[in-house]
Amino acid sequence: MAITGSTQGQSLHQKRAKAKIAAGRVEYRVRIVHDPISKFEECNGNIGPLSEAEYRENQYMACPIHPRGDKSNDRLEAVRAWCGQTLHVGTGKVCGRAYEPVSYADYLQYLGNPDRHRYVGIIVDTQANICPHCDRGDGWINGAGLWSIDLMDDSPEWLFIRRKLDTPIRAAIASSLPGCLCEIAVQQLQENGYKS
Repeated sequence: MAITGSTQGQSLHQKRAKAKIAAGRVEYRVRIVHDPISKFEECNGNIGPLSEAEYRENQYMACPIHPRGDKSNDRLEAVRAWCGQTLHVGTGKVCGRAYEPVSYADYLQYLGNPDRHRYVGIIVDTQANICPHCDRGDGWINGAGLWSIDLMDDSPEWLFIRRKLDTPIRAAIASSLPGCLCEIAVQQLQENGYKS
């Protein structure tokens, strides 16, 4: 029997699912998973680091004292940036140094080194808990997600999530994820219909 736009010909399970989704009684979670397809690629489209000549035209900028520190508190303006790294916990004092070009040697060791990059995807799953007797309530459905999220191997995001890959995270606590993972998870949840 073909399923049509009406409820005629649908199972009781399908009817309950549509009703719960329409009533907004859907649970959401996110999972951060390893992205096996993404590969390191530079701005020139090549896999691998830029040549020295290419790098001179496309230099990375960073604080000379904290080039690999947490960037979440850095202050950015149109063409300049300043380091927001906390100097002493509890004092509120930050570095404040202006960004400078990263040397080519440092670029090759860190940002231009494909082995230092980790790629993940964020997937939103939904569950309508249609029937507590069917599937024991774990009928999660994969929703949309975002892939090719590039994290450095020493970034706060990677250090937080590396041992928790593919572990479900409740939607209500997704906003506590570090750095860009929080922003992306919250955006993906909203795009999938989650309302906090």
